[in-house]
Amino acid sequence: MVPDNDLLLHSSFYQLMPGVVDSFKWIFLLLLVLVVISAGLISKYILAPFKRTLRVIQSFDLKQKTAIRLPDTRTSEFRELNVFLQKMTEKAREDYQSLKEFTENTPRAADAYGHHPRQIRPANGIRHPGRTGHPYCGDAERP
Repeated sequence: MVPDNDLLLHSSFYQLMPGVVDSFKWIFLLLLVLVVISAGLISKYILAPFKRTLRVIQSFDLKQKTAIRLPDTRTSEFRELNVFLQKMTEKAREDYQSLKEFTENTPRAADAYGHHPRQIRPANGIRHPGRTGHPYCGDAERP
């Protein structure tokens, strides 16, 4: 037989158990919500320099004369990314300018030699055997 004291303790434990489980559920749910909110805020804070850099890169235009100005950051990885992006965009701008100058000067260079760009012959002067001229060069002479 179970003494009355143990019976009372045993029955009160089972009476308290649903309340304890409910309390743990609410505590767990509250902690989960706090973790999700704090993770969102922390990631927003940590990724802010990256988002600013991304906005600058999205507004980058090869035709602009000035170099891009990326935001300063204390995070070493974002500083490395910014240095790389500045070098890459500067190289892209230089390549664009070189190509632009080349394409602008190509028709003038051809005109300086008395040729229209479509009439320039191959540098080696070799023609395809059996052809009287190349349709793209405007060369209709007979060999």
